[in-house]
Amino acid sequence: MKIITFLINNLFRIVFANAFVFQLQADQTEVEYSSRQEVNFSWANAIYTKTVGSIVTLHQVGEHGQIHGMGTGFFIEKNLIATCYHVVGDSHHIQATLSDNTVIPILGVESADKLLDVAILRTEVCDVLPLSLTKEKPPIGQPILAIGNPKGLRGSVTPGVISGNRIIDGRDMLQVAVPIEKGNSGGPIVNANGSVFGMLTYKSALTRNLGFAIPSSNIDEIKNNHKYLTIEDWLGVSAISRELWLPTTTNTWQKKHNNLETNCTGESISGRSICWKLNEDLSGSIQSKVWLNFDDQTGGAGLAFKFETDQSEYGVFVSECKLWLVCFETERVKDWKVLANSSAFGWRRNEWNQLAINRKFNQIACSINGVAILSYNLNKQTNLSGLGLLKLGKAHVSFRALRLSEFDDMPSVYDYSEATGNADIDDLMQLEDAFKMEVYSSKLSEDLKKLEIKTKFVKIKKIINDLEKLFSKPDLDIFEACVLSAHANNPNAPAKLIRAMWRDVLSDILVLTNKPSSVEDKIALSDQYFSEILRWNTVANSQVSFSHNSVIDVWESREISRLLKNLLLYHIIENSNNFVENDILLDTDLAINSILVSINPNIRQSLHKLAETLLNQNVTRFDEISILCLDFFISQNYKKIQNLFYRGWIKIARNDDEEGFADWAIVKGMTDEATITELVTHALEFNHFTNYSWMRGLN
Repeated sequence: MKIITFLINNLFRIVFANAFVFQLQADQTEVEYSSRQEVNFSWANAIYTKTVGSIVTLHQVGEHGQIHGMGTGFFIEKNLIATCYHVVGDSHHIQATLSDNTVIPILGVESADKLLDVAILRTEVCDVLPLSLTKEKPPIGQPILAIGNPKGLRGSVTPGVISGNRIIDGRDMLQVAVPIEKGNSGGPIVNANGSVFGMLTYKSALTRNLGFAIPSSNIDEIKNNHKYLTIEDWLGVSAISRELWLPTTTNTWQKKHNNLETNCTGESISGRSICWKLNEDLSGSIQSKVWLNFDDQTGGAGLAFKFETDQSEYGVFVSECKLWLVCFETERVKDWKVLANSSAFGWRRNEWNQLAINRKFNQIACSINGVAILSYNLNKQTNLSGLGLLKLGKAHVSFRALRLSEFDDMPSVYDYSEATGNADIDDLMQLEDAFKMEVYSSKLSEDLKKLEIKTKFVKIKKIINDLEKLFSKPDLDIFEACVLSAHANNPNAPAKLIRAMWRDVLSDILVLTNKPSSVEDKIALSDQYFSEILRWNTVANSQVSFSHNSVIDVWESREISRLLKNLLLYHIIENSNNFVENDILLDTDLAINSILVSINPNIRQSLHKLAETLLNQNVTRFDEISILCLDFFISQNYKKIQNLFYRGWIKIARNDDEEGFADWAIVKGMTDEATITELVTHALEFNHFTNYSWMRGLN
């Protein structure tokens, strides 16, 4: 009872403290209006008529013209449109429509800042009246008009007032007594002179009649950054190098960020297109591997190859859950010959998968995600004369990390039918007994779920074992620790692909930073590579989620936490050389180590913190995986008291009272009652643990 009373008192203190802190963040002066009729808006019609021609409707547009999102923008110069960053999105094609329904092309992004949620778009010079940005902060109670396209209702206007000033995530924001709906974002708020005080960004989560706007001063600041990107650069799209690649069809292949991508075009009827890799040595025993991501129900994708003395082309590709080996004798589909096919065992639709071909003399073996599942005798003694990427049908395919290497031994084809058993259900189907079929199907489903859970456990166990071994080494591989932590969070993610991509990035950056320079200059160049080449955006600490700490997820989301970015920068510096300090070239390991220590004196603690954010996603599951993750942190002496407490809680919840109470006995011997009470509070409030087990062991 004593502890329960203590917890309740603590909760009241927390609630009161949060309310007090929120009030301190607010501006001390705030005006509330019970009725908008108290404000004179006689000027509204004239200002609306004056400004509406400067308002544009913005759409995010897909490859085939489909609309993905909509918002508002406004001209601040005759060829510059201001809007919110989230309206245009990361790397989306943007379409702008004037008030008279004229569609104007977006030539590029003049400058943008994701944290401030501002983007400035460059267009052709248009016959419009740009709106002026006021640099002064508007007074509380200032009447305003908000102009935008709420829920697609273009050119809508709403009267309101400036009702407060706020600091949100470290940013100055205007609080406005204006309802904001989808489509309003990016619209201006103007005064009686038609000058812009700010730009609507999002609505309040508390009430529909309050919203927030970005001050004009921030818009003007971003406009003057002058970090222009052409629309192709903004999309991350560029033409493929004709020195490295030879496509068989035009306009099918393009480079986008880290990928080589296809659209749905190709040869008529079949949609086939091949992008041949140039300048490769294809003699001898060759293994070719590539990562690919697509929906195998929309077509096919894989690798193409040809031989020196044969006019035919060959393809190994995945389509409709099967792995195919086909000879393309001509471009006509009717002349194609299926040589072999097999179930695409281990294939994951719309995820990254690795396809590999091993060719030695007459024999070819094809693998998916490291498992050989198809073998065939091609009866070809000559060397390969070409190898490339292949796409078929309407598939939109992303390819990454094509690698060629020599090998010695052919892989053995995996017999998955024997490994999974021979469940013969022919007799059951002959009986046509629906009830028995349902029972059997239900049992198979339950067994499959158990197998999936156990498979995940085995995968994570191996990853965490590798992580423990890595931390036991004196020379800790920082990037590998980041990869393993992210992989433990998502054991089906393509960790091998991420390692290959990082090797390429690290190689590029080390070339850029190879000249003698200070550590600060090397970090600045590396950071610039992250933001301008990889297009990674740093997320504010208050907005970080666990995925921003995943070195696997960052390649897709292009959003990275400061913690992960600093670890990667440290890893780059650790692999760099030619350091200059005070105009003197450093040439001793001791001097360079002192630099590394000055950047981050406790790199292991930072890596433990990173692992915690990722592995803690499993801790509230109350299963073997939860205990596995806690075992790792306890072995590392990282927050040992807390993690012993959590492990004991989970074991008791799993009816393993003896081991659970043993963990708690250690906790009680290491700390005091107040700390234990805090642990209980945190577990109940933040980890959402059930509240019965602690009552049996800690009071």
